[in-house]
Amino acid sequence: MPEHPPASSAHPPASSAPAGGQQQQQQQQQHPPAILKAAFPQARVKSIMRGEDVAAAPVVGHDAVFAATLATEMFLEYLVERSFANTRGEGRRVVGYRDIAKAVTDTMDLAFLEDVIPQTVPIKAALETREKLLKMQEAFAPTIAAAGAAAEAAAAAAASAAKQTEKLEGGTETTAGAAPPP
Repeated sequence: MPEHPPASSAHPPASSAPAGGQQQQQQQQQHPPAILKAAFPQARVKSIMRGEDVAAAPVVGHDAVFAATLATEMFLEYLVERSFANTRGEGRRVVGYRDIAKAVTDTMDLAFLEDVIPQTVPIKAALETREKLLKMQEAFAPTIAAAGAAAEAAAAAAASAAKQTEKLEGGTETTAGAAPPP
């Protein structure tokens, strides 16, 4: 006869306090605590953490690799949940690039990814923007050319002034605290 009767047994427990403790023990025996496992290969995460220069790479402990792996998994899960919410919001079932980009744009926690995962731009809008930029460049081209010529003239004047100063000083250079040449 088993030590603890099964839950479907017709025999109720003698008192409620001991039965609760016994049930907890029984549940713990049936379901041991979950062991955390990493989905990403830890060897790859470790090599990323160490960097490219293996000779100068720091020693990375197993616990640090495991923590970084779990953090990466949690981050990816968060990004995918936000992306899938966008997909469901549009009545679709397949997550696409635009869903991920929208999640990055709409979520402040993911704003650091805006340069890596930008919003897509329709080709028509991109061509219109390009045309506007080209027109602006053409409009400012004379101004830019004049500024470039002015900068060149200023550089030439500075070089001429430096040569005149050198001639006046006799062509010798001295540094502060150094004795002049004999």
